[in-house]
Amino acid sequence: MSTNTFEQELIRYINDYGFNKEHFQYSRYLEGHLDIGRFDKYFDMIEKFKPLKNSSVLEIGCGSGGTIENLAKRGAKVSGIEIKDDLVRLSKMRASQFEGCSCIKADADTLPFPDKAFDVCSSMDLIEHLEDPEKHFKEMIRVLKPGGIISISTPNWYFHLERHTRFRFIHRFPLKWAKAYTRFIQGHKLFSEEYRQRLDSMHTLNGYYSVRSLKRLGNKFGLKILWYRPNLLNYNDAVIHMLFQKKEEKK
Repeated sequence: MSTNTFEQELIRYINDYGFNKEHFQYSRYLEGHLDIGRFDKYFDMIEKFKPLKNSSVLEIGCGSGGTIENLAKRGAKVSGIEIKDDLVRLSKMRASQFEGCSCIKADADTLPFPDKAFDVCSSMDLIEHLEDPEKHFKEMIRVLKPGGIISISTPNWYFHLERHTRFRFIHRFPLKWAKAYTRFIQGHKLFSEEYRQRLDSMHTLNGYYSVRSLKRLGNKFGLKILWYRPNLLNYNDAVIHMLFQKKEEKK
């Protein structure tokens, strides 16, 4: 894959998404897609519990494929899924560089894989966009091998800054207020149409993406909580990262 070709396709996607070079978030958004090193802290933590080399990893909501590339360089065999056609195409371009790595279009709630297929399931900045987090957990548990690891990261509801827009407290607004605010700000091109379409599902969660609620989900499905961040000040970290382990089967 030519780096220039990938970057050209990525820039075309970003422009279609609603961010041109004049947009104040353009550079941050572009760099976020290109910088695979920003995922190191998540995968480094997984490797404290399970080596990723030669592991089968399901990367759910793989975006433009930066996570696939990072994992592949660690020696993992990665299957990525993404729901948006443009992002599937970008992820396939990245995955094609590595043997045993791929990306397909699929829904996070109906994973097209057999039971007990993966050593690790990674769901990064995804759960806050899903209307049914419990169904997502059930599917990850189904395709995970006994003893396997689930890695969840999501914006921290208690943190003051909403990470998608970089605006304070909009994620705590009542849904009607949030929609009205985004319509008002649209004249300044601060919100894309796609973001406004996500507001319904993000507000449906009603605080699901907090340390307490993720712990509750893990406990409900019998998962062992291996590690999580933030540990004490739940409102002092923009991102929650939690690792769960599926129990070994009794012999």
